[in-house]
Amino acid sequence: MDGVKYMPDRTLLISMFLFVISVSTVLGSDKVSGSLSVNGRPIPVKHVYAILHDNAEGFLDSSPELRVLVTDREVPIDVLYGFMFLPADDLARRDELQGVLLRFDPAKLGAVNMTILMRSSLRKDTDKVKINEFEFGPDRLSGSFEFNETSFLTFPDYPKANFNLKVDTVVKRIPNVTADLKGRDAVNSPQVKALKVIANALAKGDMKAFESLSSQRALRRNKEDSERSGTDGKEIAIKFGRSVQKLIPRAERVVVRGNMAVVILPENTVAELLFENGSWKAN
Repeated sequence: MDGVKYMPDRTLLISMFLFVISVSTVLGSDKVSGSLSVNGRPIPVKHVYAILHDNAEGFLDSSPELRVLVTDREVPIDVLYGFMFLPADDLARRDELQGVLLRFDPAKLGAVNMTILMRSSLRKDTDKVKINEFEFGPDRLSGSFEFNETSFLTFPDYPKANFNLKVDTVVKRIPNVTADLKGRDAVNSPQVKALKVIANALAKGDMKAFESLSSQRALRRNKEDSERSGTDGKEIAIKFGRSVQKLIPRAERVVVRGNMAVVILPENTVAELLFENGSWKAN
């Protein structure tokens, strides 16, 4: 009608808005389906996570490295943070997580670094993981992953695994590099200075001091390793501390990502540190 303005119903608009949000949430949610069994025992596949590591440090096998984690329980995304030893491995060794972790270059699907996450938490490189219908974008991936352990010879102690998984999930990023130090800047960095104190404690066999210089995560892992290695554990630690002492004056690079750091030493030696409770600690 002329001179009359139509005013839409406020309740109807709110309902339509909430409906759109609901649909978007469903369409954008992480999804995983399929089956996973280890040594003949089925493991529930309930959650999937993915993160892309840019490999700024230059020591990963893939550059970049896509990490896809399928688990039986919900975990924070930072279990995929790290360089060498991931928190997901630690959780699995304590029987607080079961599943499979796949690490590979999203542009090269022929080789996969696979970890069966359980108490043994063993890793191996394999070209036997079949990746199909793979779609990878800046923020999302989808595809299927298939593996049949009986199709080839395996290491004697490696768990027998079979899985057929279909995933659709958001891809998150490793925290950005906040400092990249080289040469004298690396040698004089607070991270290398902290590593020197850590190495000195190990070289002396002062395990109590080393514990105070370790992150909570490292403490748990070191305790587990000590139980496995028995009386030889302390001698191994002393030898490692002495070798690191010799390399520290020639530290090549320090890459910092917020509260995480990697110290790159000669002879392909890498040390991970975590800023915890006000200081850099072995991680």
